[in-house]
Amino acid sequence: MRFHRFALVIFLCVFSVLVEAKEKNAFFDLPDDYVLSTIQKVRPMLYRLKISATEFVGQETLEELDDPLITLKEAERVLVRGIISSTAEWCHLEWKEKSFIPFMAENRRFGKTSKQMAYIGALHGFGMNIMNKKYSESECQKLHRDKIKSYLY
Repeated sequence: MRFHRFALVIFLCVFSVLVEAKEKNAFFDLPDDYVLSTIQKVRPMLYRLKISATEFVGQETLEELDDPLITLKEAERVLVRGIISSTAEWCHLEWKEKSFIPFMAENRRFGKTSKQMAYIGALHGFGMNIMNKKYSESECQKLHRDKIKSYLY
């Protein structure tokens, strides 16, 4: 029994390193200043976002605005996931089912609040828009399609 527990711990450690390496934005690396400028554009719009079918985030107090909601690295991860989703869409892959929905479910499992989830959804959408103009000017090639598949859930 002890060996099984030890083996499980080793497996989880190795697996988490592999997942982290994949999520370290090997697909796309965004500079911190770009992530910060995006956060500064998206955060003021947060009050307009829905946290349920009938409820909005609403205006935030100055104290609430001081809370970053998610870390800079988390924000980069969200933006990159948006870029991945946009690339999947460009390549005619199921971006919602294979990227967005599992990513959001993962964030819920990590205990994100409704407000954080709304923010993450908005940042993801912003990430998708980053690439839309570029992608509208060309067709997805097999090389792109094969690469993006490895980043989907």
